[in-house]
Amino acid sequence: IVSCLFTAFLFAGCHSDNEIIFYCDEDNDLYQLLKSARDDCQNYSDIEEALRQCEPNGVLLILAKDYPSKKTVLPESFYDIVKEKNLKVYLEFPDGLISEHTGEIRSTRKERLVVSSDFFGIKLHPMTILDAGPFAYVDVSDRPSHLRGGNVAGFDKAVYGFKGIVDFPVLFEEKQVLVSATKLSDFNKSRYSPIHTWKKAISGILSFLDVDLDSTKLKWDPIVKPAYT
Repeated sequence: IVSCLFTAFLFAGCHSDNEIIFYCDEDNDLYQLLKSARDDCQNYSDIEEALRQCEPNGVLLILAKDYPSKKTVLPESFYDIVKEKNLKVYLEFPDGLISEHTGEIRSTRKERLVVSSDFFGIKLHPMTILDAGPFAYVDVSDRPSHLRGGNVAGFDKAVYGFKGIVDFPVLFEEKQVLVSATKLSDFNKSRYSPIHTWKKAISGILSFLDVDLDSTKLKWDPIVKPAYT
């Protein structure tokens, strides 16, 4: 009964217009990118409030706030509400999945991200390398994934794939939730490179969410630029 009442309360708070709902820091790079390009982005400081404000069939982005020291703590009913409202969700650095609690927070040194599926289509082919510098991630059981981490050989392509290395899932799907075991959304402040490859990765995430963004607006000025003397 309590669960039903809570769900009814959530539905009662939904917007009638088609907003993109965020839970994130105000200066998050992905939030600022979409906010500058669209007028339908709303950010909330509480995940339960963000869920309440989602209309059925809406879009929700839960972007890691306390990364890398703390996981994103989800309400117990999070995945049930996502299912009931049929939301498209992008979720970062979570403390739990539908199938399991996430494990400990691990740190990397030389590992990079590698495209490991056809999720990004012709934009990013499998074995394309994306550099996120040293990053943290939550440990999850092995599963099919779109991005994997590992200390791979190669410049822009993992020339030997994952052969002979320890690799781990980073970006994967839990039904209608696209989960990242790390924080991908602060691509500019974190100086992810190369920029043209990361633009394609961000475009792929937005495509999963059915969020339209003109390619001319999918851009950002790098914080660090070449210095000429």
